[in-house]
Order: sequence, then structure tokens, then C-alpha cells
Amino acid sequence: MTLSSFESVRICMGELDEYYEDFYGYGSRALIVTGKSSAKNGALGDVLRILKKLEIDCIVYNNVTQNPPIESVSECATIGLDFKADFIIAIGGGSAIDVAKAASVLITCENPNDTTILFCDGLDEFIPVIAVPTTAGTGSESTGSAILTSHEQKTKVSIKRRVYCKKAFINVNYTIGLPDEVTLSTAIDVLSHYIDGYMSTNANLETDALAENGFREFSKLLQNIAKRDFDLNFRKKIMMMSNCAGHVISVTRTTLPHILGYPLTYQKRVLHGFSCGLLTYKFLEFHKDTKKKTRLLDLCGFTENGDFGLFMKSVCPNPNCTEVDIQRYTDTVWADRSRLHTHPFDVEREDILNIYRESLLI
Repeated sequence: MTLSSFESVRICMGELDEYYEDFYGYGSRALIVTGKSSAKNGALGDVLRILKKLEIDCIVYNNVTQNPPIESVSECATIGLDFKADFIIAIGGGSAIDVAKAASVLITCENPNDTTILFCDGLDEFIPVIAVPTTAGTGSESTGSAILTSHEQKTKVSIKRRVYCKKAFINVNYTIGLPDEVTLSTAIDVLSHYIDGYMSTNANLETDALAENGFREFSKLLQNIAKRDFDLNFRKKIMMMSNCAGHVISVTRTTLPHILGYPLTYQKRVLHGFSCGLLTYKFLEFHKDTKKKTRLLDLCGFTENGDFGLFMKSVCPNPNCTEVDIQRYTDTVWADRSRLHTHPFDVEREDILNIYRESLLI
């Protein structure tokens, strides 16, 4: 059944066949954007079967990789333009959905090689995007953001254009075959989204209420995480929590753990959720809103921040960073410090350096 509507996104839960008619009405030619795994978990086959039933022509772009580079968006958009795609179906995790959202803008602009358009202010014009998530963590199906890798900047960057999916089809069965490492990292990403949103300058009563409910639900999953017991019930809860957390950060945007985590993911290939988790403990220690920190930790099931830090160290792998590494990460973040505006208090370069040092070297 349809559970809710976040922004312009219609969220549908269950088997795709229940909603096959919802794929109709966007045009007669679909560009499918995905990675290699969607053929294994059954999602791609389900979508192709529905499109055939509806007599919608399609072409598949399946070269999406983890932490996709900006260049892959041009490649994807070129295929969509050549095919004269009316709409896009993104199948996969945040990487596939983010590439699809960015490509939908370039297809509208009809200039797939000019990716600078993605990072300029302007009208948010794009062809329709439908999402079929196959991981539970990024919440990209319910946000207007798209995160890409910039080799020039040696970090991950967010496009300026706001692209919301028209519909998102949530089927937990597509997540069953995920490796435990990916499942764990995406679960930590969900928590990081709630924390970032809760502690952001842009937090409001609505996002706080959603975040606090997310913390309560996360506390019920601590034993599953400790035992690496990722049963179907765990996957269902995380998938819904991910979608709600996506709504939170769609309003608030992310803050320091994500901003500082991007260079770590780029340089050390640390999974995104883990990179955020490694930095969240010291971020909370640095944050000045004691009242919110105390409530957050209590709702998550931790008596103090130290317990939270021990939990994060138990689930996030050590990236083996050096002083040279963290100086480089600090320089990367400080070079684009306009992104730090989501933190409610002033942030100096030394603050960033200390969070990195105390999170990654001690």
C-alpha cells in the first residue's frame, strides 16, 4: 500500500507487480539506470517484465559504480538523449539513484557533457525519475540531493539542482542478498542522517520529531547490529527508517559528519556509512547543544557519549589514517567551507583538524 507522500515523492511498499500501472504515464521510452547487482537481486528483471507488459521501450545503463564520478552522469545522459528517453527508472542504492537524478537534469538541458550545469543555480528542470531502491541507507529516493565523486576536488560533492523522484517502490526482498558489511554500513548511514538532521542549523519541529522517532527505532536494533543478525524484520525496519531519514535531511541537509566523511571515503575507500560513523562521536562531543545531545543519546539507548563512541568503534573498521592523511582531509574540507553553514556554531580549521585527529588517530 501507499504509506505516505514526502515532498513530491509517492512511497509504495511491497512487490512491484502490485504497482505495475504506476510505471505508466511518464512516456513510452524509459532509461534504466543501475549497477551490476540489480540483475542478481531480481529488481532489474521485475522492472523489465513490467515495462514489457506496459509496452514501454527501454534501454539499460548498468555502469553505475559505488561512489560514482561526475563523468558517469555524462555517459548516462548521453545514452538517454540518444534513446530519446521520456523518463528514468533508477534501480539500486544511492549511487544509481543519484546518477539518475543528475542525468535527468542533463537530459533536459540536452548538453550531457556540460556537468557544470549541475552545480549552478537555476531552475530545477529534469525529466521524471522513478526509484527502485535495493539498499537501505542513503534515503536518496526521498531527498532532492544527488552526491557524486569529484576527482578534481578529491572528495564527494552534492549537485545544486534539487531533483525529487516522482515515485519510489520499496521492496525489502531486494536487500536480502546484500553483504553484511554493506548492510551494516547503510544502517549506520541511516543513524547518521537522523543525527545530522537533528543537530543541523535547519532542524525544525517536524524534522526533530521524525529524528527522535528514528532514534527510538534504532535503539531496538542495537542487539541485531551487535550480533550481525540482519533478519527480514531488521531489513524492513531499516528500509523504512532510511526513507524517513531521507525526508529529514531533505529539509535540514547534512552537516559535519557527512562533510568530513567524504574525503575519507574518497581517499581510503571507506564505505560511506562507516566514514560518517567514525566521525559522529567526536562531532557530538564538539557540538555545543548539550540538551539535544543528551536526548539523542538517551533515545538511541546510550547512557553517555563515551558508550556511543565505543559502539561506533565496534562497528566501523579502522581506516589506518596518518597525520599526513588528516591534514589533507582538513585542507579539502576547508577549501569549500561554505558547506559548513549547516553547523549551528562557528567552525574553525583547527576544529576540523581536531575532529579528524581524535576520531582517526586516537
